[in-house]
This record gives sequence, structure tokens and C-alpha cells, in this order.
Amino acid sequence: MQNQVLLNKVAIVTGAGSGIARSTAVAFAREGAAVTVVDINKAAAERTVARITEEGGRALLSVCDVSSREAVDATVAATLAAFGGVDIVVNAAFANPAFGKLFVDQTDRDLQVNLSTSFMGTWNFMQAAFPHLPRPGGKVINFVSAAFTEGQPGMAAYGAAKGAVAGLVNCVCQEWGPLGINVNSISPVVHTEAYDEFLKTAPRGAHEAYVAQNPMRRFGDPDKDAARVAVFLAGPDSNYINGRIISVDGGRGLLRV
Repeated sequence: MQNQVLLNKVAIVTGAGSGIARSTAVAFAREGAAVTVVDINKAAAERTVARITEEGGRALLSVCDVSSREAVDATVAATLAAFGGVDIVVNAAFANPAFGKLFVDQTDRDLQVNLSTSFMGTWNFMQAAFPHLPRPGGKVINFVSAAFTEGQPGMAAYGAAKGAVAGLVNCVCQEWGPLGINVNSISPVVHTEAYDEFLKTAPRGAHEAYVAQNPMRRFGDPDKDAARVAVFLAGPDSNYINGRIISVDGGRGLLRV
């Protein structure tokens, strides 16, 4: 294919067995990147790898607990052995056992699971990949959430963990910017399996209310909307964007300012 913006790049995408991360991994492969598909769910990761390889792309499977630095180091080492480098890191893995639970009902374990996946997973992969990221040209893309940027009931532990990720980006972009490594975040409002899980405990009519609050009167699509922004942030056209949260929400966040 011509004009592949990520041709000959190597990307690690966490949580890539489902949702936006899966869409991002597939989009990167279509744009010419070799992709390490990271997920703790082996079957889900295998499906993403199969989809990429069936389309003629290059993919490596990594079953990894992102909260374990040892497992993360092993994933980075396997990526280097398979593809010869790491240019792009996408941190999208998360687990949230507390969807829809009010703050006073959320437990220490609910918070710990969110922090160990969303935050520590991001921390671990950023540190582990740093020695190998090109200078200039390295790209780190982390996922935050409207649960942090806007605040949402029933999402306290999740929003707190995503806020920690945003704080990490604010600091690290200052350190890595002079090296030519871009560190940015995406805050998406898209319809994924995780959103379907949230709706199971949400009040009746919640989805319709959320759509009505969106100026575009729809939720985003993981493939057509969020993944394309990830491609942009991973590619050369974003070289002067650093430390930013890119909201992919149809303008919904503007209503909360």
C-alpha cells in the first residue's frame, strides 16, 4: 500500500484484545506498523493478531499483566527481538470492577485494580520502552477518560486512575520533549464493550440521555473515530503536539466547561 504513515514503525498496544485498543492496533497495522498486541486475555489478543495477519499485517502476541514490571519488560524484550525496535507505545489497558458503583460503595480493591492497570500499566510500559524509543520520533499515546476530564457518577476509582495517568503525562512530556519524544493522551467517548458493560448498571435511559447531551447526537466509533486520532498522534504530522489531551467526544466535553 502507498502512503502508509507508519510504514516500518513498531508499536506496542496494550489492552488490544478489545475496544479502542483493538481498533488502534488494527489501524496501525494497516498503516504499515508492526504491532505487539498486548492483553491479559489470550483468546482476545489472538483474535486481534489473527485479524491483523489476515489483512497482511505483522503482529506479535503478548499475554501480559501490565501491572507486573517483569511481565512488561518481557513484552518489550520480545518486541525488540521480533521487530528490532520500539517506536510507538499505546497504553490503553484497564480493568474496572466498579462500573456504576457509587463512590461510598467502591472498595479499596476497586481502586487498586484501576490503579494497577490504568496507571501502573502506563507507568511500567513508559519506563520499560523509554531506552528504546527513537530520539527524535518516539511516540507515547495514553488513554484517559471523560470520567476524569468531566467527572461521571459511578466512576470514581476509574476516573481517579485516569487522572493519575493525565498527571503522569503532564510531567513526563516536559522531560521527554527535549529528546523529541511526544507524550499525549486521548480522551474518547466511543461505543465499546466497556461502555456496554457500564450500561448494565446505569439508570434506564442513560444511553439516550448521553447521546442527547452530545452536540453530534451520537457516540464515536472505535475504528472510524478514535483509532484514526491515534494514527495521527503516532505519525509525523503530530510532531509538534506534546503533553495534550485530545478529546474525541463530538464536543460533549464543551458542555461541561
